[in-house]
Amino acid sequence: MTYLLLALKYWRECFIALLAFLILCLLMILNHKDEVIEKQKQEHIAYIQEQRQKYLEAAQQQQIEMNKVSADYEKLKAEQATKVEYVTRTINKYIDRPVYRNVCIDDDGRVQLNDLIKSSQTTSTDTK
Repeated sequence: MTYLLLALKYWRECFIALLAFLILCLLMILNHKDEVIEKQKQEHIAYIQEQRQKYLEAAQQQQIEMNKVSADYEKLKAEQATKVEYVTRTINKYIDRPVYRNVCIDDDGRVQLNDLIKSSQTTSTDTK
């Protein structure tokens, strides 16, 4: 009973002590939540960096594949240009013959042209 009377006499101080205790508890809870949020931020940053690294590696791999396809195309283009040049020179050689001045292409020239047309058709169907 004496504690109760003592508490009633000093009710303001007891109320302040109770509020201080509650504030202390709330500060501890807030501190814990801040630590959890900071940990989640760090995990998120690590995840973003990992995804960025995967994206860069995929982009690099894609660039390598595109370079390879481009090199193959340039090689094919060079081969085709060589064939066209060869046929053009051969046809010019046939056309320059005195017998064929009035006729554009003889049988040899026609065979060369047909071979060139067939090779370009097979090349274009192969790439599709």
